Amino acid sequence: MQQISRVTLPAVVTAVLGLGLASCSPGAAGPPGMTWDSIKSLPDFGGWWSWQYTDEYRGVGPDGKPSGLPMMLRKASLKPEVIKYIVEEVSQVDLATSDRKEVFGAVDACLPPFFLGVTGGPFNQFEILFTPGRVTIADEMNLVRRIALGQTQPVDVEESNAGTAVGRWEGDTLVVETSGIDHRRTLVARRFPVGKDIHTVERIRLKNPDVLEIAVEMTAPGILAAPFKDTFSYKRDRNHAFMNQGSCAETDRSIDHIAGKEQLDLTPPDDLPPPPPN
Repeated sequence: MQQISRVTLPAVVTAVLGLGLASCSPGAAGPPGMTWDSIKSLPDFGGWWSWQYTDEYRGVGPDGKPSGLPMMLRKASLKPEVIKYIVEEVSQVDLATSDRKEVFGAVDACLPPFFLGVTGGPFNQFEILFTPGRVTIADEMNLVRRIALGQTQPVDVEESNAGTAVGRWEGDTLVVETSGIDHRRTLVARRFPVGKDIHTVERIRLKNPDVLEIAVEMTAPGILAAPFKDTFSYKRDRNHAFMNQGSCAETDRSIDHIAGKEQLDLTPPDDLPPPPPN
């Protein structure tokens, strides 16, 4: 009996180690996206994607026609105090006074890119990359989101600009849950940060071979009166040439980044000709 133990023990150890090694090999079975072989069977998310917006995401001009740039969160249910502040701020744009008030730009001139629930934008394309155990979403504004597969959200999440994201595959749909977004970031009004407990769930799938669909559900107690829900469509461009964009200009001496205001006197001169008639 003692002799059998000496013979069989190495064999058992070898068998156990062999199983462990096999489970880590590139061709091993497991949850989708965890190995190179399993990635081959996932939907093709390759190429660059651009948001296909409609006029419902734009404002309405005095003539009743769509006006202005599209806003991805136009359908969001903002808190009444947030709406009031936005209306008051926008009204400042039309005031021509000698004491020019900076309404947009100076305070946010050099913030790093951050994620607040929606991907891409009117002028911001993005790509989705698969590697074992991870999905990476990177856009042209230098935001990189790293989505861990096969994991659950940690209880204590350290806040960051991109948040902490975990994902799973449900058939041909990638479900991404993100929390831990920096609560100081602002979404639509700089006086109202998004607040703690902002949380997003995205369901990403191919609607057809060249159209990506992302269904978003976001809660942000700091600014939203109700959860934001919307579905966005994106068109694929496999030949897109990457352009590194951004609004951060650390060498821009026209803005005092500490005081959060412009340093140049932009008061129009007294002899400035009036604008041409409409």
